[in-house]
Amino acid sequence: MAQTTSPEAPYSVVDRGGFYRVLQRTVWVTNNATGLATRQVQGYTELENGIHYLSNNVWVESRDLIEPTETGAQEVHGPLQATFNFDITSVGAISFTSSSGHCSRAIPLACSLRTLCQAR
Repeated sequence: MAQTTSPEAPYSVVDRGGFYRVLQRTVWVTNNATGLATRQVQGYTELENGIHYLSNNVWVESRDLIEPTETGAQEVHGPLQATFNFDITSVGAISFTSSSGHCSRAIPLACSLRTLCQAR
């Protein structure tokens, strides 16, 4: 039984959680033998560690973004939030807060730079 579908409809997020999002779309499927058109819901679940974080009790999409502040920088758009002090050598220069509220502080002990070169 041959079938044809309507032009590609965009997927929309219909549900989300800390590690998943459900996307769905509705398309029209036509049975070529009978000419009967029916609606069909298509969907899939996308899994990713930390894809969303809770903000005011709403799941929001995480972003890889470090923003400058008056005292250094911060990353607040994900399940693990971090602040960075301008003086990276100060005690507790880097602070991490988990989604459960657990806080950790760190100070870098070393910095390593690696150069990759390609022969021409």
